[in-house]
Amino acid sequence: MRLRRIVARSLVHYWPTQLAIVGGVAVSVAVLAGALLVGDSVRSSLRALVLERLGSTHTVITASMPFPEDLARRLQSHPGFSQAFGGVCPIMVGDGAVVHAETQRLASRVQIYGVDPRFWAFHGRTAEPLDR
Repeated sequence: MRLRRIVARSLVHYWPTQLAIVGGVAVSVAVLAGALLVGDSVRSSLRALVLERLGSTHTVITASMPFPEDLARRLQSHPGFSQAFGGVCPIMVGDGAVVHAETQRLASRVQIYGVDPRFWAFHGRTAEPLDR
């Protein structure tokens, strides 16, 4: 028997098994390709959300203790600051809890941001009143 004849007879005899293997490989490739596409889409969506939330922010300086009040002014007056950065604004961040006045429901592990008008000017916005 020649090799071609052996291969042809093997294909004819084992066609159901080989069809199942080809189908399994096709499904596996489709699942992996779909997972890669969805993963890439999720990654780009998360990146866009992060960049949108950062606004004009490019660099953050943090410390465990509060900075002096005039640090932002001193940074802006430093030579070469305006070429490297568009501006500066102070912000305080702390962890806390919030209790709803009427229902007494508690939300723990919330981040509390302390900002002043410089924060809103830095991001090109106007401060919104809190009495909603």
